[in-house]
Amino acid sequence: MTDSLSLTFTLTMDDIVAWSQHHYAHSALCKRAFWIWRIVLCAIMFPAIVAITARDAAGITIALLGTGVYYFIFPRFYWRALAKHVKKAYAEGKNKGMSGEHRLTIGDDGIASSSEVGEGKIGWAGIERIVEIPGYTFVYFGALAAAVIPEQRIVEGEYHAFMAELKRRWEAAQKEQAT
Repeated sequence: MTDSLSLTFTLTMDDIVAWSQHHYAHSALCKRAFWIWRIVLCAIMFPAIVAITARDAAGITIALLGTGVYYFIFPRFYWRALAKHVKKAYAEGKNKGMSGEHRLTIGDDGIASSSEVGEGKIGWAGIERIVEIPGYTFVYFGALAAAVIPEQRIVEGEYHAFMAELKRRWEAAQKEQAT
């Protein structure tokens, strides 16, 4: 048995929103839905604006400008709406243990997680991927399940040493599974 390495951090709703936004921005399904909505709404807007305005060159120009403006501002509204919906969705339940202090401990057989409401453990084979972005690391256990580790809210432990060991052990386990 080797020594374990732990990291304690505080998770906030902003961190959960950051993970959701990252997931939506990188999920093939979510990216496709984003583009479909963006294009479909523009396709609906153009004829609607033409029908409301005059059907002459001025009306078509207004429709093109209106649709163009919408096309370029849609992402800003989309990401704001996503953050708002994530916060509302989490507000529907008690979600004890989602925010607050969390502790992850790396062991020989996987990662142990604990918070004020309980603890759990997942083996190295249960980790699908590890994603690092500025300020965060996301340890995915499934398509829609991840441990969110906010670099700026570390209470105890060394973030970079923890991440290096986490990746080293996970990659070793991946190689072992492949053989």
